Amino acid sequence: MRHLLHIVLGIFTIPLLLQAESIDFQDRSWADVLKTAQQEKKYIFIDAYADYCLPCKAMEKETFSQNKVFHYFNQHFISYKMDIEADKNDYLVQVYQIKELPALLFLTPEGILLQKIIGKQDAIPLLQLGEKTLKNQWSVEQDESHISLDKLLTNLEDYKMQHGGRTVNWMVKKQVYTQVLQSAISKDIKLFQSVLSNASKANLPDIDRFKFNMQALFYEIVEDWQNYSTITSNYLNIKENSNPKQLNEIAWMYYLNIEDPQLLKKAIKWAEQSIKIESEYYNNRTYAALLYKIDETKKAYKIAERAIYMARARGIDDTEMINLIKKNTK
Repeated sequence: MRHLLHIVLGIFTIPLLLQAESIDFQDRSWADVLKTAQQEKKYIFIDAYADYCLPCKAMEKETFSQNKVFHYFNQHFISYKMDIEADKNDYLVQVYQIKELPALLFLTPEGILLQKIIGKQDAIPLLQLGEKTLKNQWSVEQDESHISLDKLLTNLEDYKMQHGGRTVNWMVKKQVYTQVLQSAISKDIKLFQSVLSNASKANLPDIDRFKFNMQALFYEIVEDWQNYSTITSNYLNIKENSNPKQLNEIAWMYYLNIEDPQLLKKAIKWAEQSIKIESEYYNNRTYAALLYKIDETKKAYKIAERAIYMARARGIDDTEMINLIKKNTK
């Protein structure tokens, strides 16, 4: 305990890397980004990137960190940094067709794509793109994806012959995603159930995963955590749990939103399984947080110490973990 308190006080041998000011990209779920954008009536800015993308890193260092850029975007946009290799962003990468990097996306508060810009942008061009968005000078592109879902499903084979199966699968996913967002915003459960039923008729190659993502998105937006816990439990129970980040993401959502001790114990098992696959700061943080939440403080302290060590060894900001320790230290 005393050693952990020393960590809380910052007496630790591995220094943290200084964090440069930049655009305030939200470190939350996509559902939370959408809810915040609608509540604050702000457009959404997405920076789609990957760790291997050198221009992405250059733009982070040279463009997003410029004072006039981050002040402008922090004031006028809700920003989201989309790692295209993260499982949680898989359906977004498909729906918004992210094929080249860097990709900069400007969306309405409801998640409708207005414009997608490919390539590294300097400060002035990026600010001009932001200004064009605020002035509502983009127009939603009308393409074949605007064919209604009912029409697509009625003539599915014909459209696949005409456009190709891959393109039609994307068209179906885009329509389903758009309607799920509409049903969530209006809290229309009947529309949502109808959309899911229609999605099942489309013969998508990864239908179970896509339907799960749509269900999770809907229940997160409407904050129906009872149904969220049901669909996540069912999904993880029937799958071979080999994706550490997905296990962690769902466990973290339980920590944030669920109070039932039995459900939290399920989340702890998912966090433990995630750590068995790859032990990193992100899943040790979740594990410690869940243990705190069910009052297993002694074990939580040990996991928290491990999480902090990992964070500082890797140059990751551990403020959240430090604050959690302080909150639970008596």
